[in-house]
Amino acid sequence: MRTLLVSSFAFTACSSQVSEPITPAPDVRTRLAAPTRMLVSQGTSSGSVTAKRQTQDGWQGGPVVLQLADGDFNATVNADGQLALADLRLDFAPIDVPDSVFNKPAQLQNVRLAFANAPAATAAKWSDADYATATPTIALDLSWSIAIAGSAMPLGTQHLPAMPVDVTVSGDGAHVAATLVAHASGAVWTWAGLVEFDDLTLVIDAATID
Repeated sequence: MRTLLVSSFAFTACSSQVSEPITPAPDVRTRLAAPTRMLVSQGTSSGSVTAKRQTQDGWQGGPVVLQLADGDFNATVNADGQLALADLRLDFAPIDVPDSVFNKPAQLQNVRLAFANAPAATAAKWSDADYATATPTIALDLSWSIAIAGSAMPLGTQHLPAMPVDVTVSGDGAHVAATLVAHASGAVWTWAGLVEFDDLTLVIDAATID
Protein backbone atom coordinates (compact mmCIF):
# COMPACT_ATOMS: atom_id res chain seq x y z
CA MET A 1 0.00 0.00 0.00
CA ARG A 2 2.84 2.39 0.88
CA THR A 3 4.46 1.70 -2.46
CA LEU A 4 1.19 2.46 -4.23
CA LEU A 5 0.79 5.76 -2.37
CA VAL A 6 4.37 6.83 -3.18
CA SER A 7 3.88 5.98 -6.84
CA SER A 8 0.63 7.92 -6.96
CA PHE A 9 2.30 10.95 -5.36
CA ALA A 10 5.19 10.82 -7.83
CA PHE A 11 2.79 10.60 -10.77
CA THR A 12 0.76 13.55 -9.44
CA ALA A 13 3.91 15.65 -8.91
CA CYS A 14 5.19 14.95 -12.43
CA SER A 15 1.78 15.72 -13.91
CA SER A 16 1.66 19.08 -12.14
CA GLN A 17 4.96 20.06 -13.79
CA VAL A 18 3.69 19.54 -17.35
CA SER A 19 3.38 22.94 -19.05
CA GLU A 20 0.03 24.00 -20.34
CA PRO A 21 -0.04 24.59 -24.12
CA ILE A 22 0.48 28.23 -25.06
CA THR A 23 -2.64 29.78 -26.52
CA PRO A 24 -1.84 32.04 -29.51
CA ALA A 25 -2.93 35.64 -29.34
CA PRO A 26 -6.23 36.21 -31.17
CA ASP A 27 -4.78 38.80 -33.57
CA VAL A 28 -1.70 40.83 -34.55
CA ARG A 29 -2.60 43.84 -32.40
CA THR A 30 -2.87 41.68 -29.30
CA ARG A 31 0.35 39.80 -30.12
CA LEU A 32 2.28 43.07 -30.44
CA ALA A 33 1.01 44.41 -27.12
CA ALA A 34 4.25 42.96 -25.76
CA PRO A 35 7.62 43.61 -27.50
CA THR A 36 7.87 41.02 -30.27
CA ARG A 37 11.11 40.04 -31.97
CA MET A 38 11.04 40.12 -35.76
CA LEU A 39 13.74 38.32 -37.74
CA VAL A 40 14.78 39.77 -41.10
CA SER A 41 14.44 37.56 -44.18
CA GLN A 42 17.69 37.48 -46.14
CA GLY A 43 16.05 36.10 -49.26
CA THR A 44 13.37 38.76 -49.75
CA SER A 45 15.03 41.84 -48.22
CA SER A 46 17.10 44.12 -50.42
CA GLY A 47 18.84 47.46 -50.61
CA SER A 48 20.85 49.71 -52.89
CA VAL A 49 23.00 52.83 -52.79
CA THR A 50 24.84 54.86 -55.45
CA ALA A 51 28.63 55.07 -55.02
CA LYS A 52 30.45 57.97 -56.70
CA ARG A 53 33.86 59.63 -56.76
CA GLN A 54 34.92 63.08 -57.88
CA THR A 55 37.04 63.17 -61.07
CA GLN A 56 38.27 65.86 -63.45
CA ASP A 57 35.15 65.16 -65.49
CA GLY A 58 32.81 65.41 -62.49
CA TRP A 59 31.15 62.74 -60.38
CA GLN A 60 31.41 59.17 -61.69
CA GLY A 61 30.20 55.89 -60.26
CA GLY A 62 27.33 53.47 -60.26
CA PRO A 63 24.71 51.60 -58.22
CA VAL A 64 25.74 49.17 -55.47
CA VAL A 65 23.47 46.30 -54.42
CA LEU A 66 23.10 45.74 -50.67
CA GLN A 67 22.56 42.12 -49.58
CA LEU A 68 21.24 41.42 -46.08
CA ALA A 69 23.21 38.83 -44.10
CA ASP A 70 21.31 39.04 -40.80
CA GLY A 71 19.06 41.32 -38.81
CA ASP A 72 16.20 41.75 -36.39
CA PHE A 73 14.18 44.33 -34.44
CA ASN A 74 11.39 44.60 -31.87
CA ALA A 75 7.86 45.73 -32.70
CA THR A 76 5.32 46.88 -30.11
CA VAL A 77 1.80 48.32 -30.22
CA ASN A 78 0.60 50.40 -27.28
CA ALA A 79 -2.93 50.68 -25.90
CA ASP A 80 -3.73 53.51 -28.34
CA GLY A 81 -2.73 51.36 -31.33
CA GLN A 82 0.51 53.27 -31.95
CA LEU A 83 3.41 51.26 -33.37
CA ALA A 84 6.95 51.42 -31.98
CA LEU A 85 10.12 49.85 -33.37
CA ALA A 86 13.24 49.26 -31.29
CA ASP A 87 16.67 47.59 -31.31
CA LEU A 88 16.98 47.46 -35.09
CA ARG A 89 20.10 45.68 -36.35
CA LEU A 90 20.84 45.08 -40.02
CA ASP A 91 24.06 43.29 -41.02
CA PHE A 92 25.07 43.29 -44.68
CA ALA A 93 27.23 40.95 -46.71
CA PRO A 94 30.50 42.49 -48.02
CA ILE A 95 29.66 45.04 -50.71
CA ASP A 96 31.70 45.32 -53.89
CA VAL A 97 32.20 48.94 -54.96
CA PRO A 98 32.34 49.59 -58.73
CA ASP A 99 35.95 49.85 -59.94
CA SER A 100 35.08 53.23 -61.45
CA VAL A 101 34.81 54.74 -57.96
CA PHE A 102 38.46 54.22 -56.88
CA ASN A 103 39.95 52.94 -60.15
CA LYS A 104 40.85 49.75 -58.31
CA PRO A 105 38.98 46.89 -56.57
CA ALA A 106 37.24 48.03 -53.39
CA GLN A 107 34.83 46.46 -50.92
CA LEU A 108 32.76 47.65 -47.96
CA GLN A 109 33.01 45.20 -45.06
CA ASN A 110 31.44 44.70 -41.60
CA VAL A 111 28.55 46.93 -42.67
CA ARG A 112 25.86 47.38 -40.04
CA LEU A 113 22.88 49.73 -39.70
CA ALA A 114 21.28 50.27 -36.30
CA PHE A 115 18.90 52.74 -34.72
CA ALA A 116 20.72 55.86 -33.51
CA ASN A 117 17.94 56.12 -30.92
CA ALA A 118 14.63 54.41 -30.32
CA PRO A 119 11.93 55.96 -32.52
CA ALA A 120 8.89 57.28 -30.69
CA ALA A 121 5.62 55.39 -31.02
CA THR A 122 3.87 56.43 -34.23
CA ALA A 123 0.18 56.56 -35.07
CA ALA A 124 -0.85 53.51 -37.08
CA LYS A 125 -3.82 52.96 -39.37
CA TRP A 126 -5.54 49.66 -38.55
CA SER A 127 -7.84 48.30 -41.25
CA ASP A 128 -8.60 45.53 -38.76
CA ALA A 129 -6.83 43.90 -35.80
CA ASP A 130 -4.54 41.96 -38.17
CA TYR A 131 -3.34 44.71 -40.56
CA ALA A 132 -1.81 48.12 -39.97
CA THR A 133 0.43 50.70 -41.63
CA ALA A 134 2.56 53.45 -40.11
CA THR A 135 5.25 55.90 -41.23
CA PRO A 136 7.71 56.60 -38.41
CA THR A 137 10.82 58.72 -38.95
CA ILE A 138 14.00 56.85 -38.10
CA ALA A 139 17.64 57.85 -37.63
CA LEU A 140 20.27 55.21 -38.40
CA ASP A 141 23.92 54.81 -37.48
CA LEU A 142 26.21 53.18 -40.02
CA SER A 143 29.33 51.29 -38.93
CA TRP A 144 31.65 49.76 -41.53
CA SER A 145 35.15 49.40 -42.91
CA ILE A 146 36.48 49.77 -46.43
CA ALA A 147 39.05 47.60 -48.20
CA ILE A 148 40.81 49.09 -51.23
CA ALA A 149 43.13 46.86 -53.22
CA GLY A 150 43.11 44.39 -50.31
CA SER A 151 44.00 46.94 -47.59
CA ALA A 152 41.18 47.33 -45.02
CA MET A 153 40.52 50.44 -42.95
CA PRO A 154 37.72 50.91 -40.39
CA LEU A 155 35.57 53.99 -40.91
CA GLY A 156 34.05 55.97 -38.10
CA THR A 157 30.37 55.57 -37.26
CA GLN A 158 28.25 57.66 -39.61
CA HIS A 159 25.01 59.27 -38.43
CA LEU A 160 22.69 59.05 -41.42
CA PRO A 161 20.01 61.68 -42.03
CA ALA A 162 16.63 60.89 -40.49
CA MET A 163 14.26 59.34 -42.99
CA PRO A 164 10.62 58.24 -43.08
CA VAL A 165 9.99 54.50 -43.32
CA ASP A 166 6.76 52.91 -44.49
CA VAL A 167 5.90 50.04 -42.13
CA THR A 168 3.29 47.36 -42.71
CA VAL A 169 2.39 44.68 -40.16
CA SER A 170 0.06 41.81 -40.99
CA GLY A 171 -0.69 38.18 -40.22
CA ASP A 172 -2.55 36.76 -37.24
CA GLY A 173 -1.94 36.13 -33.56
CA ALA A 174 0.23 33.10 -34.26
CA HIS A 175 2.36 34.66 -37.00
CA VAL A 176 3.23 38.30 -37.63
CA ALA A 177 4.98 39.66 -40.74
CA ALA A 178 6.41 43.15 -41.17
CA THR A 179 7.78 45.10 -44.13
CA LEU A 180 9.89 48.26 -43.82
CA VAL A 181 10.52 50.43 -46.89
CA ALA A 182 12.89 53.39 -46.55
CA HIS A 183 14.54 55.79 -48.99
CA ALA A 184 17.03 58.55 -48.25
CA SER A 185 17.55 60.88 -51.20
CA GLY A 186 20.78 62.73 -51.83
CA ALA A 187 24.12 62.27 -50.10
CA VAL A 188 24.10 59.62 -47.38
CA TRP A 189 27.85 59.77 -46.71
CA THR A 190 30.72 61.80 -48.13
CA TRP A 191 34.49 61.53 -47.69
CA ALA A 192 36.67 64.62 -48.14
CA GLY A 193 34.55 65.75 -51.06
CA LEU A 194 36.07 62.96 -53.14
CA VAL A 195 33.83 59.96 -52.47
CA GLU A 196 30.08 59.99 -51.95
CA PHE A 197 27.28 57.48 -51.36
CA ASP A 198 23.83 58.66 -52.43
CA ASP A 199 20.19 57.56 -52.51
CA LEU A 200 19.96 54.75 -49.99
CA THR A 201 17.00 52.41 -50.47
CA LEU A 202 16.01 49.59 -48.12
CA VAL A 203 13.21 47.03 -48.39
CA ILE A 204 13.18 44.86 -45.25
CA ASP A 205 10.93 41.83 -44.82
CA ALA A 206 10.73 40.28 -41.35
CA ALA A 207 8.57 37.85 -39.41
CA THR A 208 8.18 36.24 -36.01
CA ILE A 209 9.54 32.76 -35.27
CA ASP A 210 6.46 30.60 -34.83
